[in-house]
Amino acid sequence: MFSSDGKRAYFSTDLTSGKISSFWLT
Repeated sequence: MFSSDGKRAYFSTDLTSGKISSFWLT
């Protein structure tokens, strides 16, 4: 998981494949 600025952008990445699983603006 990775969060940018805590609440601006949040997306979870699969470290095994390096793909972004989900992305949404909060």
